[in-house]
This record gives sequence, structure tokens and C-alpha cells, in this order.
Amino acid sequence: MSNNITSEASPRGGLFSGVDVAPAPAAPSLLEQLNGIFFEPVTLFRNLHRAPAWIGATLLMAMLTLTATTIWGMRVDVDAMLRPSLEANASVDPAQIDRIIDVQAKILPVFAPIGTIVAIAMLTFLPALLFYWLAHAYGEGETTYRHALAATAVPNLVMLPMQVVLVAIVALGHIGGAKLDELLPFSVGFFLRPANIKVVALLRQVNPFFLAVYVMTYFALRHTLRVKPAAAWSGTLLCAAAAIAFRVMAVR
Repeated sequence: MSNNITSEASPRGGLFSGVDVAPAPAAPSLLEQLNGIFFEPVTLFRNLHRAPAWIGATLLMAMLTLTATTIWGMRVDVDAMLRPSLEANASVDPAQIDRIIDVQAKILPVFAPIGTIVAIAMLTFLPALLFYWLAHAYGEGETTYRHALAATAVPNLVMLPMQVVLVAIVALGHIGGAKLDELLPFSVGFFLRPANIKVVALLRQVNPFFLAVYVMTYFALRHTLRVKPAAAWSGTLLCAAAAIAFRVMAVR
């Protein structure tokens, strides 16, 4: 009788089961994520499926973005940035232009960082909801919202060099009245500037770092969330189209 009870030990293992339980896999550290995103992205995103991590990547990129935005908001020449468009706008009373510029110069150093924080939160958690839905609708394995957050945050690490350069530019270079996206020397729009500002904004999206993010997003959908290839491509293209449309439509 006692032999039968002993032989039917719980398959989950435990202190008295005689079965060794393997420890849960450790999530890749931030340094491992940085190494993986540039040298072994597929392996990295497979490891993130076993143990998702997203906070370190989010905080690092948020810190760099917030630093660049804050310094730019304090150093940009608001008059040079706004006056040409205000004078070209027939609906703006010329007598009010100076007052508008003065107000914007006072609030920009405060609201630029606040807007950045809000944008980072939205661009982290909202795409993760889409990815989470894709994983449940078209996934081939069990995933959680933490997997979706990892698939949203970690691909952005590929833009680390660009963000470091941007911080150096706004801190040390001449800004004048340039907006942040006008300072990045990586896009086609930095070198070709047609008269149509919407076309210029579109050309600024032809940036190798932006393209790299989209590739990494596909890898994340495919290997971290285990989404089927067609759905992974669809999710990647949808995110790319939304990002490009937002940046182009935001130009005034």
C-alpha cells in the first residue's frame, strides 16, 4: 500500500517527490538585450519568449528621448522656428505673432518633456495591446501581455546610436529654429528638401534606424509572440504605416 502511494508522487515535483524541478529561465539583462539586438536578434527574441523583459529597454530609450527633448526645448530659437509659418498663415493676425511666440517660448521648455512622457507611454502600451491581440488570434504558443510589452519595447533599442547622436547634437551643436526631426542627419529628408513640407516629412521616414525598428518588430512578433509569419508581417506593416502617417500629418 505504502509503495503504491510513494510511486504516485506528484509529477510537478517537490521537496519529497524525488524530482528535480528546473529553475525558471532568467530574462535577458539590458546588456544582453543590447548585444542581441545588434548581433543576434533572432536569438534574443526567442529568449524573450521564454522570459520576457521590457522595463530596462523602455527606461533607457525614454531617458535618452526625454534628455534630447528637454535640452532642445531649452535651446531652440522659438522665434526662428515659428515666425515663418505664422507669417505665412493668413488666419493669424500679424499683430498677435509676437505675443504667440512669447507664450510658446515660455511654455515649450515645460510642455516638450511632458508631451514626450505622454507619447512614450502611449507608444509603449497601445501597440502592445495590438500585439497581444495578434498573439492570441494568430499565435502558435502561449503568451502574456508582458511578452507583448517586450515585443514593443526591445526593438526600439536598435535606435540607441541615433538617440545618442541626437542628444549630442542638441547639447553641443547649433540648433537655431530647427525641430528635433530636422536635426537627424540619417534620413533622406535631411539632404533632400522639396518645397512641399509633407513630402519632406515623408522623406524623413526613409531612415535606416526606422527601417531597422520595423525589421526588429517583425522578429519580435515572430519569435517572442510566436505570431504566424503573415500576421507578423501584417502587424509590422500596420505599425509602420501608422507611425509614418502620424509623423507626416503632424507637420504644419
